[in-house]
Amino acid sequence: MDPIDAAEIARRMRAAVVLESPRHPWILPMIGLLVGAIAVLGFALVRR
Repeated sequence: MDPIDAAEIARRMRAAVVLESPRHPWILPMIGLLVGAIAVLGFALVRR
């Protein structure tokens, strides 16, 4: 998976979260951190 694809997926997930829960702003940074960690781990596994 390209890092570009990971970034696009993260962007779409954040957009979906914004649409789903506008009254829980603290979810956004949590989702961002989670998606970022998953993307980095996946990228590291692919590169190995």
